[in-house]
Amino acid sequence: MNKRVVFLIIILIILGNKTHAQITMLSSNPMIKNQFIVYTSIQYYKIHDKYNWNDHKYYPIPDAERVGNTSAIAMMGYGLTNKLAMYIQYPIYNQVKNNEHTFYDGEAVLMSRYAIIPSSPEKTGLTLIGALKFPTAFVDNNPFADNTVDLIFGEIFSTAWYKNWRTHIKSEFYINTKKSNNYNPGEEFRIILKQEYKLGKFKFYLTNRYSYQFNSRDKENVIVENTQKQKLLHLLGVKYSIKKRFHIKPKVQVFSIGKGGTIFRDKFILELFYYFN
Repeated sequence: MNKRVVFLIIILIILGNKTHAQITMLSSNPMIKNQFIVYTSIQYYKIHDKYNWNDHKYYPIPDAERVGNTSAIAMMGYGLTNKLAMYIQYPIYNQVKNNEHTFYDGEAVLMSRYAIIPSSPEKTGLTLIGALKFPTAFVDNNPFADNTVDLIFGEIFSTAWYKNWRTHIKSEFYINTKKSNNYNPGEEFRIILKQEYKLGKFKFYLTNRYSYQFNSRDKENVIVENTQKQKLLHLLGVKYSIKKRFHIKPKVQVFSIGKGGTIFRDKFILELFYYFN
């Protein structure tokens, strides 16, 4: 691998991520030409603790104030070439508090992925990602939407298989545009390290994800103190493939350490995706 590619990987990792959309859920190769993908991710978690800035600790939220969140993300993608693919995804949410359900529509994300180094079992790969999140939500006071056009950049670096192992290094950077009222959430980045092990039709993996969100700003563009957030999460999962087209991926994600905001203790995820020509 030449020095320019190594330098680019390092820069992308440093710039890292912010993603309320899932733009790094696949490996480094986009898709082959004229191939389609249909994908859905169903997630459930309950907000359990809130950070106290006075003594810098998380404390349990009273049961009556805890909020459960269930989300479903639908995505479709198409391979324009063997290196370039386009995707669109749309989420919906159900929030539960005191046994009362509130449904929210999310904001659509249009995404492109370009493999500057196509990967294969014998070759490392690097894919660049760019995305736009559009203000498509219709529900007022929506905690999952800010009604602005936001920008997302990222990369996926996947090594070649070494026997039954390979590694993925992913990063994303999420740029929030300023809200017209209230406040502007801070920019966020994420760095993701994923180890993958294959055994027959199964692939087992461990993912470590670090995220940092900068301080928010008010409508006067003044920094709001104690609004930054950082979290380290760990994810265990397995993927089962049926005829190399249909894939099932159950996962569980747990919180490790962090600072700021609220956290869940664990999150349960089920991903399904199907490739067809």
